[in-house]
Amino acid sequence: LYGRGDLAAACDAFVRSVELNNGNPASLNNAAYLLVTEKGETGKSFEYATKAVSLAPQNPDYLDTLGLVLLKLNRLAEAEAALAKSVAAAPTASARLHLGQVKHARGDVAAARDALARANAASPSPDLKKEIDAFAATIADK
Repeated sequence: LYGRGDLAAACDAFVRSVELNNGNPASLNNAAYLLVTEKGETGKSFEYATKAVSLAPQNPDYLDTLGLVLLKLNRLAEAEAALAKSVAAAPTASARLHLGQVKHARGDVAAARDALARANAASPSPDLKKEIDAFAATIADK
């Protein structure tokens, strides 16, 4: 479903998977990510992301998702900490984008621009590249 671009159905499938077995960190993470990005649901997303990280605390993808959820909850210091751990473990374009968004939200435009430049240098997927470029455009004149 996710691979075909049916993100709403993928989200529902991951949520069902979590409801059946909430001990699978990959399902928890995927459900958290899709709930926050596709449905704007921060409550369940936070619950699932926190549980995924508690089950696999060093997984950089799970830390990235938790950081994104915390950003959406405006818990910026916690978001920055989770994303910094994610980037330290695996400096992915996604984690760098989200770290840039946190830096911007905290008023550090220079650090946000640096994070976006590093995200672009990390070979993002075409869809993520669009996200990075769109966010960069919003802070270009600041």
